[in-house]
Amino acid sequence: MAEDEGSACNDYAHEPGVPREEITRRYALWAQNAKYERDLREEVYRGPSIAADAVAQYFPNENLRRSVKILDVAAGSGFVGQKLKDKNFQNIDALEPCRKMLDLALQKEIYNRTFQNYLNGHVLQIESDHYDAAVISGGMGEGHIPCKGLDELLRVVKPGDYH
Repeated sequence: MAEDEGSACNDYAHEPGVPREEITRRYALWAQNAKYERDLREEVYRGPSIAADAVAQYFPNENLRRSVKILDVAAGSGFVGQKLKDKNFQNIDALEPCRKMLDLALQKEIYNRTFQNYLNGHVLQIESDHYDAAVISGGMGEGHIPCKGLDELLRVVKPGDYH
C-alpha cells in the first residue's frame, strides 16, 4: 500500500463537519480486518514513535519509567502504548471511544486499565491527579477531542514538576 493511501484514510477520519459519533463509526469500520494496523504502520505514520519519544524525554530514568502512570488518550489500537511499553513504561492506561479499536489494543496486552469514553468535557471515571503524564497522537483532529475535553485531561493528570 502506498504511503498516501494511509494518509487518505486518516483524512477520512478527520473530515471537517462530521459528528464524533460518525467518526467513531468510521474508526470501527477501519479497525476491521486489521486495515487500520496496515494503513497506519510505522513506515506511514510516525506519530506514535514521536509521541513516545517525547514522553521518554520527560522521564529519562529507566527505573522510574516502571512506576510512571500514563494515560494514552485516543489510544486507538495501541500504537503509542506499544511504543511506551518498548521504552520500559509499565503503568499505561487507555482512553478510547471506539470499542473495536479498544478490542485491537486489548489483544496487545499493553494497558492496565481501559476506558471506553470520549474526552469531551464530561467527567471521566478516573481519579483526579492520578496520572504523571498523558499522551495524544492523532486524537486532536477535526471531529475528535474538543478543546473542552482538555479541562478533564488536566483534572486527571497531576499538576507540578516532571520527575
